[in-house]
Amino acid sequence: MAETPREVRERLRDDVRKLVAGDRPARLEYVTTALLDTGRHVTRIPLARHREIELVEVAIRGTSHGDELVIGAHYDTNPSAMAVLLGLARVLAGCRFARTVRLVAFAEGATGSREYARRIHDNAIALRGMLSLESVGFLAVSEIFMTETAQRATLVLPAAGAFEKSGTTTNLAGDLLPVNRSLDAPDFARSDLDIIRG
Repeated sequence: MAETPREVRERLRDDVRKLVAGDRPARLEYVTTALLDTGRHVTRIPLARHREIELVEVAIRGTSHGDELVIGAHYDTNPSAMAVLLGLARVLAGCRFARTVRLVAFAEGATGSREYARRIHDNAIALRGMLSLESVGFLAVSEIFMTETAQRATLVLPAAGAFEKSGTTTNLAGDLLPVNRSLDAPDFARSDLDIIRG
């Protein structure tokens, strides 16, 4: 029986808690066990220069030969992204696709990613693409108040309010109307355009 959305959320939270709590060897064991629990064959790949550090790969073999897809996250630096990869592995348990899909738990930052890319190249595996889950846990918001969403955000960009900036707006009839600033914004707040410009 499929998990309910609430059960999926709880499992993701539990994954993040366990990944945050452990050191790298404990995270490696947790990720390996979670992937094995999906009924898939798991391959641990030691890094060439750091044999004690391993990547973890699950190859979901496609029904036909051709370009493959890699979906990955770092288990040693990004618990949110890794939890999503584990959740995806659970959802895909028992599924097969036309093309091979490789789920990869990376380690050691760019070094581990480069070594995996070299391995793919050396084995003459044709890739269609790579989906990185690294920004999954990052939320940036532009707000004028500390809303509930802003409180959960990784980055809050303080925005100027409607009366603190000049520009244009569109009314319900679709007319473009000028807006003139009537109040000064606090020193730390910026207009939407200034936020985009950096």
